[in-house]
Amino acid sequence: MSLKEDQSGVQLYAPMQFESPAELKVKEFQTEKHIVERVKIKEEEAYKAAYEKTLVIAKADIDDKLRNLERIIVSLEGFSAKLVDKLMPDIISLSSEIAKKVILKEVALDRTIVMNVAAEAIKKVSEREEQITIKINPIDYELIVANSEFFKDRSGLKDIVIEPAPSVSRGGCYIETQTGEIDARLEEKFKELDNVIDTSTNSQE
Repeated sequence: MSLKEDQSGVQLYAPMQFESPAELKVKEFQTEKHIVERVKIKEEEAYKAAYEKTLVIAKADIDDKLRNLERIIVSLEGFSAKLVDKLMPDIISLSSEIAKKVILKEVALDRTIVMNVAAEAIKKVSEREEQITIKINPIDYELIVANSEFFKDRSGLKDIVIEPAPSVSRGGCYIETQTGEIDARLEEKFKELDNVIDTSTNSQE
């Protein structure tokens, strides 16, 4: 019961209004729903804040690792350059040895190489020479003898003596003239190559 005034100003008793059980349940449900929504919003805000904080920390860590990686790369580049400079003489020497083996293998497979070597060597003989002696490896001897007229025609020499000489390696030759010698042995060519390499390497130190 509650009091209320009529038009005359007299307070009258009025019956109290009570909410029905259904209305109470609706209100309770709405209150719980509001609480759940607020909790959900708070959780999402907390998750978002934690995610952003973690992202900032991770980015800073990645940036730091990238800077360290850049320093390592720069250091390795300098180290690699120094290492290459240090190993260059050995690399060149190894390349030279490989080239020599390739040449010797080609000489063994292609017997005509000695023809070209001998022809180039004869070109260096002075026009005043009348006779020369070509010393050749015994394996190449028959080939050079069979082509002796070819060398006479190319050089203009009238007298070419060809001698087998085990001391001359295959593919090369040794020419003796009345005034000197022309060493066209492969060993001599290899020595010239080594001298060029040594001179080049020493000039870079």
